[in-house]
Amino acid sequence: MSHKRRRATKAPVSDGFRVGMSADTPPQFGSSHFGARVAGAFAATIALAIAPNAVAQSKDSPLAQGLLDLPANDPPPAERYQTPDGRVRFVLDRSGSRVALVRFEGSDEVHVLRAVPGPRGDEFYKTDTGDVLLRVTALGGVIVYTDSARTGAPAALAGRAGPMPPPSAPQGGLEARMAALQRETARRGRPVTFHAPQNVQGPASGVVADAAARAAEGLVAAPRQGAVVRRVVIQYGSRPGAYVINESLTVVVDPRLGYAGRPSAAAIQQALQNPRRATPDTDGRVEGPPQ
Repeated sequence: MSHKRRRATKAPVSDGFRVGMSADTPPQFGSSHFGARVAGAFAATIALAIAPNAVAQSKDSPLAQGLLDLPANDPPPAERYQTPDGRVRFVLDRSGSRVALVRFEGSDEVHVLRAVPGPRGDEFYKTDTGDVLLRVTALGGVIVYTDSARTGAPAALAGRAGPMPPPSAPQGGLEARMAALQRETARRGRPVTFHAPQNVQGPASGVVADAAARAAEGLVAAPRQGAVVRRVVIQYGSRPGAYVINESLTVVVDPRLGYAGRPSAAAIQQALQNPRRATPDTDGRVEGPPQ
């Protein structure tokens, strides 16, 4: 008696599962595959939650502004900086549209700086004598140049500061301030007389008084072998500067420009080291660094 073997019938294969898996059997995932999918979904959720902050911070980054060509944020009105050893401290005020102002701790002079573009996106801030006082890198770092740090020293941000007010009218009046400067220069070996324009009033008196103080500072600091000066004459003009003619130091000021409307103490020193002859071409004409 012969027996015929019945052929085994294969279960139908669903297109939605792998071969050999019954349509009635739920899909089984390995632990590593399932964990990867969960981790990916979690990471995507976190990324969506923090994305707004990340984008905002990237726009604030100077590096992002340079690499991504994003618009730079406006600098704060004024900031305080100091070197790592704390020996040099200063306030940098960049709230003005044309010039920056710097005042060092321990000094009453406000330096007027103009930005000049440099290599690699840096900016060099120069005084009215052409000296570089500050360098601001493309990444926002600040380098300060002083007599004790001629090659430059890094300066770290130490906090915010208020914008510098314009020169204020001297207490006691302009005439009293001139007399005080005259006594001070005589005490320090530079006897001179100070002469101001007539009828100086309002904000102009602050600029004139500050110009006289810068003249006194420049006189005292200048080498004694320079020009002989017996009088300091402050007069109005459209181009601030200083020059020496016939033992007279003339300081030209434009009160409308505030601190930028008078020469610095360093510019006064330059004028003392380069006296000019009184000729029809130069007598009375302003010959100082352009502002």
